[in-house]
Amino acid sequence: AATKWENKHHQRILFVFNLWLQRDTLRLRDDVDFKLALSNFLQESPEGYVRPPAEKPHFMFIEQWLKKNPLPIEVPHDDRKSRRLSRMPPGGLSGNNNTFSDNDMDEIIVPTKEEFFERDDNQIAEQMAYIDNKLFRSIKSSEFLHKNFENRTSSPCFTAMMQKFNEWGHWVASEIVSTPEVQNRSKIISKFVMVAQKCLELQAFNTAYAIVAGLGNASVQRLKQTWALVSKETMAVYTNLQTVFDMSLNYRNYRTLL
Repeated sequence: AATKWENKHHQRILFVFNLWLQRDTLRLRDDVDFKLALSNFLQESPEGYVRPPAEKPHFMFIEQWLKKNPLPIEVPHDDRKSRRLSRMPPGGLSGNNNTFSDNDMDEIIVPTKEEFFERDDNQIAEQMAYIDNKLFRSIKSSEFLHKNFENRTSSPCFTAMMQKFNEWGHWVASEIVSTPEVQNRSKIISKFVMVAQKCLELQAFNTAYAIVAGLGNASVQRLKQTWALVSKETMAVYTNLQTVFDMSLNYRNYRTLL
C-alpha cells in the first residue's frame, strides 16, 4: 500500500502540474516532453493510492487539458528509455553552423535517472555545452544595442539562452529533490558536481554556472543529511565551483577566469 509520504508527495506534484497548466498553458501545450511526463504521472499512481475528494478536480482538469492538447501519435507513453539526447555534430563545438532554429531543439531530450547515471560525465557536459553553444552563437549583436536584451521581443535569441540557463537549474534541482532515498540523492548531487566541473574544463562557463545555480537552490541546500553523504573530494570540487561563480565584487573570480 502507498505510504503516507508517497500520498502526500503525489498530491503536491499534482497541484504543481495543475498550477503550471493554468499559468503557462500556451507554452506547455507544445512541449512534448512535459506532456509525456504528465501523462505518465497520471498513469503511475502509487500502489494502493486512494484519491481524496479534494484532489479529484485537479486530476480532472489535467485529464481534460491532455485531451485538448494530446501527445503526437508517434510518441510512446511508457517507453521513456527510448528517448535520446541530441548528438554532437562531426565538427564538435567548433563547427561552422552558427544558426539556431526550433528544429535543433527537437532533439534535446532529458534522460531518465537511469540513463543519466549510465552516461559518462564528459558526454553529458559536452552535450549540455553544445546546446548552450548553439544558443549563444545564434545571438545577434543587435540584441545588445540600446539594451534590447531587456525586451524579449527584440532579443529572442538572448531570451532563449536565458531561459535555457533557468531550465538547466530547475532540472538539476528537480532531479535531486524528486529522489526520495538519501543515498541516491547524494549520488545525483555528486554526479552534477562532476558534470559542472567538466563544463568548466570545456570553458562552457554559462552551463557550469547553471548547474551550480541548481545545486544552490534552497530546496537542495536544506537537505543536510544528503549533503553529509557527499565525499570530501566532491565537496572540494563543489566549493571551488562556488568560488568561481561567487557574486562578490561583481563576479570578480568569474571575470578573471574569462
